[in-house]
Order: sequence, then C-alpha cells, then structure tokens
Amino acid sequence: MAQVTINLISPSGAPLGLTLSPDDDSSTIMELLERADKAAQAISQRPGWAFADQRPEEPTVKELSAGPTFCGFLCSESTNPLGFPAFVMVGEKMAKRREKQGDTWYSYKTSDGQYEQVLNFRAGDEVPGVKK
Repeated sequence: MAQVTINLISPSGAPLGLTLSPDDDSSTIMELLERADKAAQAISQRPGWAFADQRPEEPTVKELSAGPTFCGFLCSESTNPLGFPAFVMVGEKMAKRREKQGDTWYSYKTSDGQYEQVLNFRAGDEVPGVKK
C-alpha cells in the first residue's frame, strides 16, 4: 500500500507530520488536523513548553522583572525537577542550562562563536535552589 508523508506547520505553529494512505478519507484527515492544532494551542500556552523544532522562547518581561535568582544571577522562574532554572542572566547575555551524563552547566555563546561557561554542577552536587 502506498503512503505519503507531508511535513507541515499548523496555524498555531506546531510542526506536524501527516502520513496519508489511499484509504484515508478527507473528512477524517481534516478532523485529525483540527484536533492536532487545538492540542498544539493548549501546549503552547504552558510555560516552558516549545515544539521540538523551535528554539526556546527568550525570557519574558515578567520572568526578568520578577527577579528570582540562582547563585546570584537573575534566572527563569521555571525549573527542571532537580531545581535548576532554564536559564541565568549574565549581564545582558542569557546562559542556558545544559546537561550531560548527570552534570549540569550554564553557558552562552560569545560574539566570536565560542561558548562561555558560567556555572558548573557535577552529578550529585547539592542544588542551591532558586531564591524568589
């Protein structure tokens, strides 16, 4: 049976992969696309969620003005289950959280394309927590 896959972006910005076969009727396809877009709209409204092929959003004015701090740096309100914020602000640069093999660190890209590391935590280190 022949199939075709179409990659598209929904009206709410969600990347979708739609696989069609000759047995699929157009009304079912349209109903499925509408349901997927409604789900995407709901997901996009949740803080910290982004679609897989989209860049994470920059910090909102609300996040920056609220002023939570992590290790002395302004940071995001949203944290992962271990208590690490999504980003910390280093001056005007946003250092994003990176993780590998249990280690967590924050880094930002410099103007010459290099990465500058700001904070580094080994697996098992105590997380200082975000101060509101």
